Amino acid sequence: MIDEMDRREIAEVCNVTVQAISNWIHKRNNHPSDETSGTLLKLVLDKKPQKVEEIIRTDIERYFEELKEIGITISQVNGNLVVRQK
Repeated sequence: MIDEMDRREIAEVCNVTVQAISNWIHKRNNHPSDETSGTLLKLVLDKKPQKVEEIIRTDIERYFEELKEIGITISQVNGNLVVRQK
């Protein structure tokens, strides 16, 4: 959304500070809350619907990698998610 809107506009829509937006962009371990993530996805859906799937896939892959780093793997077996710990 940074290409489409000013950071101030995004911050206003999400009810956060401009600094929070910058932190999400530049800091790997800094993420919006679940509620704010939903607001952002709706915003993207309104402006660039084709990007929503790409965003969700990227986030899922990142979370799978982060979980793997701490010893948790998730796989799909017969349509069900299976969670394993080392």
